[in-house]
Amino acid sequence: MRRWLTLVLCLVAGACHANLADVDRLVQSGVDGHAYPGAVVVIGCNGRIVHQAAYGRMTYSADSAPVKLDTLWDLASVSKVVGTTTAALLMLEDGRFSVWDRVASYIPAYAAGEKNDIVIRDLLTHTSGMPAYDSAPAVEKTRAEGESNADALINHYATLKRPFPRATRVNYSCLNMQTLARVVENASGERMEDILRRRVWNPIGMRDTAYSLSPDQMRRAAPTVPLPDGSLLQGRVHDPLARYYGCETHTPGNAGLFSTGPDLARFCQMILNGGELDGVRVLDEALVRRATRLQLAPSINDWRGFGWDIYRSGAFGPREADAEKGVFIGHTGFTGTFVWMDKGTGAYVVFLTNSVFPSPAKPTASLFAIRRSVLRAALDAGAGAGSMGG
Repeated sequence: MRRWLTLVLCLVAGACHANLADVDRLVQSGVDGHAYPGAVVVIGCNGRIVHQAAYGRMTYSADSAPVKLDTLWDLASVSKVVGTTTAALLMLEDGRFSVWDRVASYIPAYAAGEKNDIVIRDLLTHTSGMPAYDSAPAVEKTRAEGESNADALINHYATLKRPFPRATRVNYSCLNMQTLARVVENASGERMEDILRRRVWNPIGMRDTAYSLSPDQMRRAAPTVPLPDGSLLQGRVHDPLARYYGCETHTPGNAGLFSTGPDLARFCQMILNGGELDGVRVLDEALVRRATRLQLAPSINDWRGFGWDIYRSGAFGPREADAEKGVFIGHTGFTGTFVWMDKGTGAYVVFLTNSVFPSPAKPTASLFAIRRSVLRAALDAGAGAGSMGG
């Protein structure tokens, strides 16, 4: 335990940078220190995977199944970029809407009151001014007889007061992405999951990426929490709003997507390639470049693209020596998931855990420290490899 604490302090202080030979030891330390029961890491650079491994078990029980590379993970908010943002880019490419279209043009309930001025760009950049989150019990109080959970949730959002005026500040909000997912579906006339599977995931070989899992995929999914009856929440979304929304008729936009490390590695490489992989183009190159660069006005002191976080400093940002090499983008998920890319060197990291098990109230300082060290390993591996992004 003392060695583990020393390692964490060293990482946080920036005095130790892992290389690829250290990754297994560092990630396994998270299992041993109960930061998470299991994990998968995939590190790639300049078009090739340089390290991938699975660690630990599905739970802390000694008889629990071991994690494998094909284990599926509840991506939580990583769904916002791999799912919803990607679907929105397809709609922009198709001309189904523009970023300046009013949301009310696609969801009429938003025409009432102060939300009439929200545009699609506000949803993509989290500048709509809408609240960060809400609760399913609050929706149930107003759900009309015969109204689906998904419709009730969207209609409820339309009635909420905004804490902030639009386009004045970033207020990271699950409501933005749930609303955007419905805009995508109303504009296309198709379920968002069906669009993504047909046009992105299947064409580039992401066979285990889905909101609706098969029985085999559910068995391979890492559980997130124990349920009151003693069973495990496994292969069903952890996020309460996404779980209430469901994915049978519509697709939740804030969470609910499951995937594997190898699938997400292919997704990251596609983004770094500007929307194509192995000769298959699935996204317009100009739109990918636009989505992964700063989209906020200078008056808003934050760094965001369309959906993507842009890391300019801090634990996930560049060291001083790397600051001019490219743009670091990524996204985290509440369940313990993380994807990160360096557009300058073409390096990426996929780091998936179920750190919420057995309780989401667990401290995550050790997970944060390990993430930081693995990112530095990717930077070191990618240094001098040449640019793959834009």
